[in-house]
Amino acid sequence: MKVYLDRETTFKKQKMIPPVWLKVGGATFTVADLMNSTQPTGFNEHEKNVADFCKRWLGGQQQFQFHTSGSTGAAKLITFRRDQLETSAQLTIDALNLKPGQTALI
Repeated sequence: MKVYLDRETTFKKQKMIPPVWLKVGGATFTVADLMNSTQPTGFNEHEKNVADFCKRWLGGQQQFQFHTSGSTGAAKLITFRRDQLETSAQLTIDALNLKPGQTALI
């Protein structure tokens, strides 16, 4: 599965500009599609989770919970604040030296 968030990936005063669209597999969704849809049809569990995360992000949610991989024991539930995720994304952009309009599959 390939997930692309496309728009010039820039930050203004630590606030990410929302993507114009999200492409999951072969399906393309606008921000309005994501915000108005209860659940996209035909998605596998991972794709549903991606769409749900995007909907919550675009809705302004401030905290997000994820499960660790459990590679060293039982998977754990961890919480990240929105600003932590934004900082991580900006550090990734900086490390990859991405310019506006460029994308990376990571």
